[in-house]
Amino acid sequence: MRSLKIQTGLTFFLLLTIGMFLVEFVAMQHWRRDALQVDQGQAELLLASLASRGFPSAEMGGDAVSLELPASDGAVLCLGILGVAGRVVVSPQCDFAQPLAEGLSRVVTSGKEYRRRLSPPEDRAQHPGEILLLVHPVRVDGEASLRAVGMIRSLSPLNARLREGEATILGYVLVNAILLSLLGLFYIIKLVVRPLENLAEQADLYSARHEFLPFSGRGRNEFGRLEFSLHRMVAQLEQDREDLRKTVCSLEQANTQLEKTRQEMVRAEKQASTGRLAAGLAHEIGNPLGVMQGYLELLRQEGLDPGERKDFLDRTDQELGRVNRLIRQLLDFARPAPGNRVPVHGQQLVQQVVALFRERGNGAIAYSATLRADQDLIVADPDGLRQVLVNCLLNAEDALLAEDAFQKSGRIEVLCENWSDPNGLPALRVAVRDNGPGIAAEYVAEVFEPFFTTKEPGKGTGLGLSVSYGLIAGFGGDMGAVSQPGEGAEIWFSLPLLAEDSGGDENCVQRSRADQDG
Repeated sequence: MRSLKIQTGLTFFLLLTIGMFLVEFVAMQHWRRDALQVDQGQAELLLASLASRGFPSAEMGGDAVSLELPASDGAVLCLGILGVAGRVVVSPQCDFAQPLAEGLSRVVTSGKEYRRRLSPPEDRAQHPGEILLLVHPVRVDGEASLRAVGMIRSLSPLNARLREGEATILGYVLVNAILLSLLGLFYIIKLVVRPLENLAEQADLYSARHEFLPFSGRGRNEFGRLEFSLHRMVAQLEQDREDLRKTVCSLEQANTQLEKTRQEMVRAEKQASTGRLAAGLAHEIGNPLGVMQGYLELLRQEGLDPGERKDFLDRTDQELGRVNRLIRQLLDFARPAPGNRVPVHGQQLVQQVVALFRERGNGAIAYSATLRADQDLIVADPDGLRQVLVNCLLNAEDALLAEDAFQKSGRIEVLCENWSDPNGLPALRVAVRDNGPGIAAEYVAEVFEPFFTTKEPGKGTGLGLSVSYGLIAGFGGDMGAVSQPGEGAEIWFSLPLLAEDSGGDENCVQRSRADQDG
């Protein structure tokens, strides 16, 4: 605020001084004009006095007359007269005798008053400043010819007096400007700066910990009303902030509840998918168990040579390995998700899931994986990504095994390829295609809605693709559906690529591979 006071004082002083100087300049011009008129009036009175004294008899042939300069007016430099006979008489030692004589002759000829500004002689420095030539015609009663009287008058004394007056006035202007500036600054500080300081002080004292803004309650002018309005505004802001805090708290609770509900939906859908996988694997596990039971019956027989016994044991071990592998794959999918996002090789995970469905066994459907992505390192939760693939494959199976499906060999293909997302960034695109009846055009936009299903009651929850969409969105990817009725459907999703050399921490990549392998 100190700088504001200084700037305000200087600005007010400069404006006031400039304004007073302009007024003084105009007043000085009028004063100069009036002073010149007064000086010329004195000169005319002196000429009239000279003419009233009569003209010297020398004009009628007498002796020359010497004109003496008046002692009362020191500005007169030279006097001159011109009589009827045309004889010019000037005061002695006059440096301007020639222009004075020319002026007298011109007035007698023209009959009009003559005035002229003269320059001082170059070889004389005793007459500085402006010099005025003034000549008046004189008519004597009873005479037809004109006579003339004139003078040479210096304006230096008048200019000197004017300069002294101007200096005095300028001094008064400066003193008045200073006094008025101080007085004006005092009132400006009282009426403007002090209220602003009070507002700034109140704003500085206010903080989020205060329940209200301190209010002085002083002043009924505009600043007092501004202070009151500011107080009311801050009080309203405080109330709005409290309401916003409550709203944010409520939204956080709602978000927590939504996240909890989403996790429950994911777990429920995963349990349903696990049950369907287990039901499909039960038959596939039963076959090797039956084979192993037959081998055991053969091993109980007597008379087997060691070679046959070893062959039966090897075959039994192979079937046990197959059962163990199927159960491990099912457990890998069914185990609780850690929820950790790590670098994952997408094509390797796709191979594992497709192998699970292929070994799960369904003679009516052929499974294949087309892996043509040059880069497939992404960041995701491996378990969540498995669930997405399983949901997509189960939906494709249901479409191919539906009662109204076309009577042809079912085929499901999982395609992995590189592409660019809508932002132009590299991504891994995984598409699950089938050659079933497809999805009706009016349903394509609704397949990712929760609880939407085209299956018969009791054969689907309508949550599989919805949960999958949420998982992919959580990984920073996108998901969509494409269908041509009668030619099959395609469910695809894309995830941003993570370059192998971009901070893709090798330990994290190794953990990802170990998680996928085991």
